Order: sequence, then C-alpha cells, then structure tokens
Amino acid sequence: MFDNKGVQVHYLALGDSISIDRYTGKKGGGAASQLASRLQVRRFDNCARDGWVTFNVAQILPNVSGDPDVITLTIGGNDLLMTAVNQDPQPDSVSDWVAVAAPVLERVRVILDQLVRFEAQIIVCTVYDPTDGEDAYLEDMYLPPNARFGLAAFNKGVRRLARDYGARLSDLEELFLGHGFWSSDPWMVEVIEPNLAGATAIANQWARLVA
Repeated sequence: MFDNKGVQVHYLALGDSISIDRYTGKKGGGAASQLASRLQVRRFDNCARDGWVTFNVAQILPNVSGDPDVITLTIGGNDLLMTAVNQDPQPDSVSDWVAVAAPVLERVRVILDQLVRFEAQIIVCTVYDPTDGEDAYLEDMYLPPNARFGLAAFNKGVRRLARDYGARLSDLEELFLGHGFWSSDPWMVEVIEPNLAGATAIANQWARLVA
C-alpha cells in the first residue's frame, strides 16, 4: 500500500500495554513502535497506555488531532480481567460471561464509530490467552474456572465488529496460541504482557495487514 515507504503516513496507536515498549526491555521494541519504524511514518502518535481500558480510549478520542492513515486498537483485555476478578457474584455460565463481555464490546463499537471518521486503515485486535487454553493456569491468575468463556465471547464479538466496520483483524488469540506465559516459548512476561518476541510477532502481523 505505502509505495513511498510511508513518507506521508500518519500512524495512531490506541489501547493498552499490548502497544507499548515497556515490557519488551527495549526502547522502540513495542508492537506499535516497531510498526511505525517499518512504515517510516512521518508522524507517530502512540496514545496507548499501560492498564488502559475502553473508557480511557473513548475519553481521549475527541482530542485526537490530524488525519491518521493507519490506526491500531488493542483494548479489552484489562476490562475483562477487572470484571472477572471484581464481579460479585462471579459469572458462571456461558450466558453469564456473554453478558459480561457485551458492555465491553459495546464500548469498542463506540470507539470504532468515532474512528471511522478518519479515512484510515483500522486494525482491531482480539485478546490473547496467556494460559493457552489450560484451565489449571486460571487459578494462578486469580481467575474463576469459567473466565475463558468471557474471553471467547469478547473475541467473537471483536471479529464481528471488524467485519461490520471493514477493519483489518489482527487475531492475537490465534497468533499467540502455543506461546502463553507457561509455554516453552513464551511471548509474554509478567503473565499477561508481551515480551520482545511477542511484540515483534504482533508488529509482523500488523505490517502484513497494511501492506
């Protein structure tokens, strides 16, 4: 797409720690920073922050300046974690977890409603599973046994939203499978954060999506 090596590209990164450098051990090592470098962008606004949830992203959107050409959105994981840990009583059935994911997905929809005003390539991401589907590790994360139902419901909804809005889908759940925190080749540190290998894998996928 960017035949001029990105000279005219304005890249806006939105979301949580999936998009930042902090956990990679390297300045410029985060997925967003790596993509910006590969595109040789003229302007890079990394508005992603550690710990952010959908509310945070929605709040800053009115202040976004310029006319970005590429937008990445990594959000939802912290919303799900906070709900899973703090909700009382905790959700149990699949339908309970679908209900938990629904308001998070609605806030993602609100974000996308605002982003489509830009004539940009938008990349939306699913949330990866640090446990690689192993229920035994959920307890180590202080999560209830059925918490993965919420993850599944959210990711299904994100895939649907990508189709509805004509966005590019970065399926991090699929990409990271086999590279969870407890795997022999982890792409994560501190249980849920992308390390340099994980961030590089994300950047590689994003680069393919905007090529």
